[in-house]
Amino acid sequence: MMRIAAALLVLPLIAGPALAQKNINNPVGRSDTPPPAADDTGMTDIALEEDPVDRFLLEIGAYCDSLTETPEAMETRAEDEGWTPEVTSTEGTFLESISGYKTFEGVGDASLLAFVETYPNHRMVFCRVDVYGAAEPIDFSTLSGLLPEGLSKTTDTGSYAAWEIAGDRGEGFLHVASDDLGFYFQLTGILNN
Repeated sequence: MMRIAAALLVLPLIAGPALAQKNINNPVGRSDTPPPAADDTGMTDIALEEDPVDRFLLEIGAYCDSLTETPEAMETRAEDEGWTPEVTSTEGTFLESISGYKTFEGVGDASLLAFVETYPNHRMVFCRVDVYGAAEPIDFSTLSGLLPEGLSKTTDTGSYAAWEIAGDRGEGFLHVASDDLGFYFQLTGILNN
């Protein structure tokens, strides 16, 4: 079993102790099975198969989430996790950005673009990972079991989903798609300082 935050993949720090979700048409994440119970640390035991896609989703989610805690040293953290940074930028102490790439076994080549902007009362986090020409379509249904309800749409060309999480520390927004062009995971967070 792996111990991960109940919504590790989408800004658990934003959500704080309670998740709030606006229910709009076509919800995803509904299940007759209740979500795993969190212990007093806010962590949830979730058994994940040794599936390359699940590992990929957990890893990119964890990296993007880490930017909500401490955006400093984002390049070092990316290198430690096997990313090859292509461009890093620090413009003063209020804007940090990084781009890079990494190959994920069983998934394909991924590119990363992330930035953190700091303001007097807020911090904005943006983190996007793209996989063009994935080894096979990426099934992101694991996310539906970890997140509150969201939106979903399936067409002839692919599957698309969006979630919004509001909580004590701010708001988080996640878009995920797997289609003819590839896969993307895009996280945006607006946090209160």
